[in-house]
Amino acid sequence: MSKTNTAKKLMNLLYKETASNLQSSQSLPRITRQLYNEPDDDSDILSMDPLSTYQSTKRKLPATEALKTDNRSVPIKSNILSFKAVNSFITKQDFQNLLPKDHNLTYSINPANNFEIIKKRQGKLLQFQNEYVLIFKNHLNARVYQLETQSKLINGIPTRFEYQSIDIIKDLVPPKLRVSNHQLLINQINSLKQVSPELTEPTLLPLYDESYPILSNLINATNRRKSILIHNWPFGLKQNLVIDSLWNYNLSIDEMTPPIEPIYSNIMQEINIIKMNFKTESDALRFIHNFHGTKWLKLQNFRKVEEKVSHLPLFCEML
Repeated sequence: MSKTNTAKKLMNLLYKETASNLQSSQSLPRITRQLYNEPDDDSDILSMDPLSTYQSTKRKLPATEALKTDNRSVPIKSNILSFKAVNSFITKQDFQNLLPKDHNLTYSINPANNFEIIKKRQGKLLQFQNEYVLIFKNHLNARVYQLETQSKLINGIPTRFEYQSIDIIKDLVPPKLRVSNHQLLINQINSLKQVSPELTEPTLLPLYDESYPILSNLINATNRRKSILIHNWPFGLKQNLVIDSLWNYNLSIDEMTPPIEPIYSNIMQEINIIKMNFKTESDALRFIHNFHGTKWLKLQNFRKVEEKVSHLPLFCEML
């Protein structure tokens, strides 16, 4: 018997012994929770049925249900919340990040893009007053945001948002940061106010949406997020030289919004504060990341005119 015939008989014998143990199956592929399961363990098998996946998705409550939750914690039916913190570097994105992911929200609306923030400032130096004011599109968005972010921490501080009366807008924007039609906008807000017989504080009319665009213009929200305050700015630094040196930061060239605006300057006290305006918010944030806490390099190396650089580093923060 040749070796070839012997090999063929051996292969046929192996096939005959193993083929009888194979079980053909026409079932669909299945996903298990474990990479390897025992042959008889089907308890962790997940069905590929799309309906079962849909049923496992968390169902959201109607947004209006938020208005029925613990009304005692809502003394003022307002679309304005305040948050107290000594840290002046909290941004709008930080407040947005407090919200759960969309699929984990309890209520059917996501207020992440329905509010603006402003830091409360006072005085000629625009000192931060340890308080952030969040202005929402309406009271419903404010209430949902308050409930979705309760028990959260921001920079290690427990989130405790308080409703504010619309009267807070009187001193919300310092004179140096006010838009040209500031008083006109204040008058428009006042025309929306009414005194509710159930509350001692003034409230807005049921159509809360009317106040949001007015308040957004009042705080100059569009330009505010693209502007920063810089402390310890060098004295005598020419604006055109700054623009040329920071060409890759896209400073504003709008006539209504110059690239650099002086806020307060006193060479005897060594205080020099400016407001720097950019074309985009990302450029403003990039400047802060690159220059905050650094010493300013001299740009004017002339014999008679040379900027006076502070011994302190630049202090940069969003407006």
